[in-house]
Amino acid sequence: MIIKHLSAVNPTPLGHQFSQIYYKTHSQFLYLFFFFFLSAVNFGVFFLALCFNLSNGKNRWGSPGRWGQKPRGDHLLV
Repeated sequence: MIIKHLSAVNPTPLGHQFSQIYYKTHSQFLYLFFFFFLSAVNFGVFFLALCFNLSNGKNRWGSPGRWGQKPRGDHLLV
């Protein structure tokens, strides 16, 4: 789509070839960037959920959790 539009604007074969190569490589780079960015965001959200929500009403640093849950009998287990 973009390549055809640019070749219509700049109909020289050299410009068409350059725009085609540039947009091919650039789109692949953007797809890789978005994939790694979304995977990093996903891992960060999972890590925050693991630190704050799956603990016993306490986060990693020992302060109470977000909703102030209390441990349900886990303090009785040795």
